[in-house]
Amino acid sequence: MRVVFVIGLFKSLQRKFDADCGRNGLHNRTVLADIGSKGTLTLLPIERDAIHALRAYLDSLDAYEDAHVVVFPYAPIPAELEDELVALTDLGGTVIRGSNGQDGWPSLPPKKRPDTGIINNAYQRLWLGMPVTLPAEDPLPSEYFRQVADANPQILFAEDVLMTCDRVARHRREFLKRAIDALVDFAADGSGGRIDAFFREKGLDHAQTGGISATLEVFSGTRAIHTDTTHTHLKQGDKTTPEGAARLYYQVFSHAGRTYVAVLYAGPHPESDVRWTCQLPEGGRGCP
Repeated sequence: MRVVFVIGLFKSLQRKFDADCGRNGLHNRTVLADIGSKGTLTLLPIERDAIHALRAYLDSLDAYEDAHVVVFPYAPIPAELEDELVALTDLGGTVIRGSNGQDGWPSLPPKKRPDTGIINNAYQRLWLGMPVTLPAEDPLPSEYFRQVADANPQILFAEDVLMTCDRVARHRREFLKRAIDALVDFAADGSGGRIDAFFREKGLDHAQTGGISATLEVFSGTRAIHTDTTHTHLKQGDKTTPEGAARLYYQVFSHAGRTYVAVLYAGPHPESDVRWTCQLPEGGRGCP
C-alpha cells in the first residue's frame, strides 16, 4: 500500500485525513501544524521533530523513488528540513510544495487562524497532489460543525447539536453551513452595526422572536458568567415540514476579553424549548 507524507497539515484535519486515506487505499504519516504561542502557525510538536519524522518515513520505504511528500504552504519549514526535501527531489522522490494564495491553495495572512473555508479549501487542494483522487463529497452538517469547532474555539456547540443538525432536509444542509460560517465571522469581528443587517448581507434570515425559547447558562469554574433566555435564531423555511423548516438557535456572550457564540440547537424546527448548561474549561477554550 502506498505511504504518503504530509508536512504542515492543519491539526483539525488529522482524523478526516486518516479516514480518507484509509478509504482510498493509502497509509499516511503527517507533521501537523497549529497556532503556536506567538500567534502564528508552527509545526508540531516542535519544528525540529519534523526532520526526524521525515527521515523515519524515508527509512520505511524500499526506494527513495517511492516517496510522495506534500508540503502545506503555511507553517515555516526549518532550514534542515528544506535541505532534506531538496535532496529527496534529487534522489527521485516526489515532493509537492504548496504556495500560499497560489495554484489553488487558499491565501492565509500571517497570524490569522485559518477559518473553516480556508481549511476545507486547503484540504481539497491537498488531494489534488495525492497519488489518488479524493471523490467529491458534500460533508454532513455535523462533520462541518466539528471542523468549525476544531478551528474556532470561540464557537461552542451543545452536544445534542451534532445529532439534530443532520436531520434537516437535504436542501437545508447548505443553510446550516452558511449560518455557522456567519457566526464564525460574528465571533471574530462583531456585526459592525445592526445585527439583522449583518445576517441579511450574508443572505440569512435572522429572527429575535418566536414561540421557542433558548436558555443558556455558562460557568467558569463554579462562577456563573452568563445566564440568559432568548428567542434569537437563524432560520430557513416556513409553513413546511419540520425537516424543511431548519432552525439554529444561538447566544453570544463575552468572557476574558473574547466573544463566544454558543449554538444551543440546530436542526428541524424544534418541538419544545431548548436549554444548555456549559462549563468552560480552564483557559476558556470551549465547552466539552
